[in-house]
Amino acid sequence: MLVTACTLALVAVPIALSPSVTVQPPPDLGAEQAIRADDPAGRSAIRSADPAPSSAPVPSTTSTPEPPTLVDEIVTRTNAERAAAGLPALEVSPCATEQAASRTATLAAEDRFEHDPLEPVLAACGSSRAGENLALGYPTALAVVAGWMGSDGHRANILGDAYTQIGVGCATGPRGLLCAQVFLG
Repeated sequence: MLVTACTLALVAVPIALSPSVTVQPPPDLGAEQAIRADDPAGRSAIRSADPAPSSAPVPSTTSTPEPPTLVDEIVTRTNAERAAAGLPALEVSPCATEQAASRTATLAAEDRFEHDPLEPVLAACGSSRAGENLALGYPTALAVVAGWMGSDGHRANILGDAYTQIGVGCATGPRGLLCAQVFLG
């Protein structure tokens, strides 16, 4: 029964500071991704520009898309809940994502399931408002988001109209999968 209590354990914390701090837009990652060495289209473009004929076969420029990660699925399901409530989607923030991943890694490594202060998140991300949801022991993205939506405090964070950005991180610890959502506004 203790395991059941842990799997249903969820914690939500919102925090707001002075509205004088502005949110910085996330950097454009598209340009960086377009020049990655492992980009098949990039390699093909370089080969086709080579005037010397090659007998080696040119790899296909079509690739199988990567399946969504657990983190991607949590963001997608969170935004689906917001859409169902008539709210705009949250933009994925690299800073909030980094903070969520760091926070879950620390909690899992220390075998803790509790909120740490959100002031470091506010300072790191240059935001005036932050919230956090934690979930422990849920096996899938569907279960994690359903658990949060079944809890008033967590649902309030997910459907908070003051939040515009999200970051999600998950880590496996001694008690199972631990996931966090960090919201910025």
